[in-house]
Amino acid sequence: MDEPKEMAGDAMQQRLEAYCRRAFPDRPGARVRNLARAGAGWETEIYAFDLEDGRREGLIARLYPGDGASAKAAHEYRSMRQLYDSGYPVPRVLALEGDGSPLGRPFILMERIDGEILWPLLMGATGEERRRLLTLFCDLFLRLHRLDWRPFAGEAARRHEQDRPTYAFVDAWLGEARAAVARFSLPGFERLVDWLQERRDLLPCPEPAVVHWDFHPFNILLRADG
Repeated sequence: MDEPKEMAGDAMQQRLEAYCRRAFPDRPGARVRNLARAGAGWETEIYAFDLEDGRREGLIARLYPGDGASAKAAHEYRSMRQLYDSGYPVPRVLALEGDGSPLGRPFILMERIDGEILWPLLMGATGEERRRLLTLFCDLFLRLHRLDWRPFAGEAARRHEQDRPTYAFVDAWLGEARAAVARFSLPGFERLVDWLQERRDLLPCPEPAVVHWDFHPFNILLRADG
């Protein structure tokens, strides 16, 4: 399936503005200002802009290309909302659009966090300041893993409770791995999945935890207020 072409800046701004007025009916005169592509994340295109109607709000639009884009957008939206509702420091998500999106691709809107990437701050710090930043990083990691995992798991939480010692999440991962090997024609990896399958009983998961899969200082923004 061909990828939709990237929308020109003026068209993007007009459609985004029209969408925001529909999505936020209390802001019928809102205007999109300072729209700029802010780079690309993992499987996403990221746009920053200001929504103005007497007050200014910095927002981010994350667009999802490729196969399964709508499911990816929905998964991130649900996960981010649950993290935010759990008190974990993530941007507040505001809207989700799947297939048929007015921007040509599924996307989510979220608040824009004004801050600095942690990695260069950490590398440039010394002594007590470096220890403080490392402690902040580790505390965030621990807080994530200590969250109640059940609201994130959906149906898998029920299966987990029915299967003790539980292998629900291990079996789900093995199934995803086999499907990926077949989908991307990676026959050399079949032996690896077989090896893991044979040792499946060594890996019960009595207490699951929420995981990020890409937790590192480049993925953390440090605001001026800490």
